[in-house]
Amino acid sequence: MARKWLQMITDERTKDFTTEHEGLYIQTIEKTTPNGETDSIEIKGVDGVRPTSSSYKPFELVIDMTFRGKDKQDTDLFLFKLNSIFSQREPYYIRHSDLPDIKYFVEPTPDIDYEYITPRDYDITVTFSCARGYSESYRTTNQMSLSDGLWQFEEGLKADDEIKYVHEDWGYRIWNGSNDTINPFHHSLAIKLNLDAPEGFTLKNRTTGDTFEYYEPLKRNTGFKIQDIYPIINLSDNVGRYTNFEWITLAPGWNDIEITGRNLSYVKSEWIFNFIFK
Repeated sequence: MARKWLQMITDERTKDFTTEHEGLYIQTIEKTTPNGETDSIEIKGVDGVRPTSSSYKPFELVIDMTFRGKDKQDTDLFLFKLNSIFSQREPYYIRHSDLPDIKYFVEPTPDIDYEYITPRDYDITVTFSCARGYSESYRTTNQMSLSDGLWQFEEGLKADDEIKYVHEDWGYRIWNGSNDTINPFHHSLAIKLNLDAPEGFTLKNRTTGDTFEYYEPLKRNTGFKIQDIYPIINLSDNVGRYTNFEWITLAPGWNDIEITGRNLSYVKSEWIFNFIFK
């Protein structure tokens, strides 16, 4: 049986605990079920209630480990280092061998419990709180490749030549491998657009009915991007005042995308996001 592994991912580096710490073994990895909550509206004179959209609270990721040191001093030093490694100032991601295509955004103050076995042997349980209430794909869409094993969705491996996230066309499809809707008000979604659009343009997701409109002229290579819900030109200039103040969401599965505009001549777009999983 292959040895289980655990990684901690920060902006600075990816740390692999099992390769960096001899004597550390991951025993079990358990995730609690999604913690959903649905508010309901009760209307006088109407039977039942009207449920609103559900939200998901943080859930727990529990890692059971054992450590066998060379001697008591080696074990004491490891336990001291372990606490300082996991206890950080800023949140970070956790990734593990049971689901290598998934990462979890966790709070930087996990609960760490130690159980004494012998002077050089300890059982350790680390309980992380997954702050966002969902997990994410390890890679973003601009990092994925059909040729490697990291292209995997909830239903298994997906090998489809139509799946791509850079298009030079007015109409195409975008595959969202999540089991939930990507909503840029809550999730990261970058749409890079390179257009010759002398009278502005309209970006529409026909699957969800979302429509984004930009009313000003654009030239090729201007550098237009919709970052989440914010339209930006030249990396920093927010141009939301020239739009219809709407944004694009992505339903699970295929999304039919359309870009239109008067005298629109050149069209190139790129979609960058992580899949999300409840």
